[in-house]
Amino acid sequence: MGFLLYLKYFVSIASLVLIGYVPVYFLLLRKKILDLEYKNISGKFFIAFLCFYVGSFLVTIFMITLSLFGISLRFEYLLMFVIFFSCLSLYFYFSKKFNYREKLRLKRMIKGAVTLDDNLKVKKGKIIFEPRRSRWSLKTDGFSLGIVLFAILSLLTLASFIMVVFFTFLFPIRFWDAIACWSLKAKAFFIDSDIFTFFTRHGYDFSHNSYPLYVSLLQCWIYIWIGKVDENLVKIIFPLFYLSGLFVLYHFFRKKLNQLLSILLVFIFSVIPIIADHGYIEYTNLLFSIVLVLAVYFLYLYRTKRRIASYIILSAVFFALLANIRSEGLVFLGVFLLISLWFMFADLVKSRHKRNAVLNFLYSWGLIIILLAPYVLLKYGLGLPVWSVEWQQAMGGQGMLNIVDGLKVMAREVLFSSYDSTRAFLGSGYGPVWVVLIVLFGVNIKRVFSRANWVPFVFVLIGIVMVLLSISFITDFAGSVERYLLHIFPLAYLWILSSLPNSKRLG
Repeated sequence: MGFLLYLKYFVSIASLVLIGYVPVYFLLLRKKILDLEYKNISGKFFIAFLCFYVGSFLVTIFMITLSLFGISLRFEYLLMFVIFFSCLSLYFYFSKKFNYREKLRLKRMIKGAVTLDDNLKVKKGKIIFEPRRSRWSLKTDGFSLGIVLFAILSLLTLASFIMVVFFTFLFPIRFWDAIACWSLKAKAFFIDSDIFTFFTRHGYDFSHNSYPLYVSLLQCWIYIWIGKVDENLVKIIFPLFYLSGLFVLYHFFRKKLNQLLSILLVFIFSVIPIIADHGYIEYTNLLFSIVLVLAVYFLYLYRTKRRIASYIILSAVFFALLANIRSEGLVFLGVFLLISLWFMFADLVKSRHKRNAVLNFLYSWGLIIILLAPYVLLKYGLGLPVWSVEWQQAMGGQGMLNIVDGLKVMAREVLFSSYDSTRAFLGSGYGPVWVVLIVLFGVNIKRVFSRANWVPFVFVLIGIVMVLLSISFITDFAGSVERYLLHIFPLAYLWILSSLPNSKRLG
């Protein structure tokens, strides 16, 4: 019975990857010149996690849509949804894998084609994959010290993940916000087989009914698959969020840095106390930060790599997902609108491909409207506000603005990690890393703003301003400042450290 339970849990997660493979295939993998970027092991893991996030987002949208039409969240309907996408995924995967005409198509490609990765070279009309030569090979007596160090750091990073998984199984969901704001809703949706019932028949105002439902619906999805509420088992998704962050950062670091330095930076990230803690804590802060990295980085790639529509569309998907994870995602979505508008108008003035510039903008925002429409309709049907209660208070002027105190709170957290709202095992200690990032930012200020590097800077700056305003208006937020700074920490970490002096030029 225990084996069957774990098998059903595995299928519930694997099905999300299969569902997400369909849109990821059309956006990235169908185009050979894009697909070649993900041929190595880390690239395949990156694609797997990309599919996981896209698939889970589609699943939550499907569950909301069922409730809007008054259809119960029954296993049979979810299974049909999975079977449909799984058939498409398997067809696309094997047709791509065994497409014998691919070699002929590659031969016909222009010799001077511009590739998207330093690893890809064009020789005699063929695109081939050439591994980078590590600058840190340090070959001695027939073996490479660099490879040994890389293996050691990889094992240490794996040990960090195993530690996070160990802490995950020590106890069921026990942190109050996790219980009240997400877990309770997941249980109710599973028991009632419906979303509306929780809001219309019960008075659970303490659960912050205006909070987005992505995490709750994802937990409900797992409950439906395994057939019961199991808080210990459902918590495994949080170490998966943590693990996805490690692969996402490594994949993006490898675009600019050598292999050894990339894994070193990922290992450091994996053992930062607040990162490891939130790898098993059932909050949405680390999840939000990882999705923000994906959203911003695909927007960055769109600007630096020939305005490929797939990148801005993927960026739009992840910005829409942000809005379904936390209310703060709406702010970043608004910033994405302004930047994408700026890109379109800049291309209309300077680029010869004016039609593509307009179409890319319309595609991305048309998709955002489609993806957000079910959740907006759900909130409208329930009479729920767009913003969470805290942000309503801040925007309504119910709090007292005290910027000076807000700056002091942020400074104490950055310098001393003085706040730890979760009271978990490892604490919030990441102040020293913030200090290092600030110093490196000042030292490499020209590099961190080279080319389109201003794109991540804008989102980091907006995130800092949001945290400052929130803790300045609402004094209760001051005790949780370490979690709000976590939203932008991985993005700042990637942006500043990938601009180190020995980094490779991207694009």
